[in-house]
Amino acid sequence: MPSQCLCQKTSLIGYLKINKKAIQEASRKAIDRQRKKVALNEDEVLQRIKDVGMQVNEISNVELFRSKVAGVYDEYSEAIGPDLLNNALNQVSK
Repeated sequence: MPSQCLCQKTSLIGYLKINKKAIQEASRKAIDRQRKKVALNEDEVLQRIKDVGMQVNEISNVELFRSKVAGVYDEYSEAIGPDLLNNALNQVSK
């Protein structure tokens, strides 16, 4: 599951170089910890939403799915921000 840690650029620029590095390292650790927690809870959450009647579609061919929805990414890339979108897509492919 992709994670982003967002910070206002003007705020981050104002920090001394050493503080900026500490913030970036802490952010990476927090993202990793959150990903592990999400992965542990994923099966339980999926079962809960199935139990309340939501249909969950299992995707067996991820590459085929991505090729079919590629136009959506293209359509909304500017609104989302190409860098943010590409980063999220790269994270999901890992």
